[in-house]
Amino acid sequence: MTLHLSPLLRCLGNRAFARLYAAQTINLIGDAFTWLGLGLLAFELAGENSGL
Repeated sequence: MTLHLSPLLRCLGNRAFARLYAAQTINLIGDAFTWLGLGLLAFELAGENSGL
């Protein structure tokens, strides 16, 4: 039985591309946590006046 992968997943068979894709995904998650942290820090620093 032959496994047929979609063209979008077939490119992950290239080891260099798969590693690059994984690194970019991890970087994107890190960027999201950075923005989340900045928002929480701003909320913490503003205190009760954060909604004004």
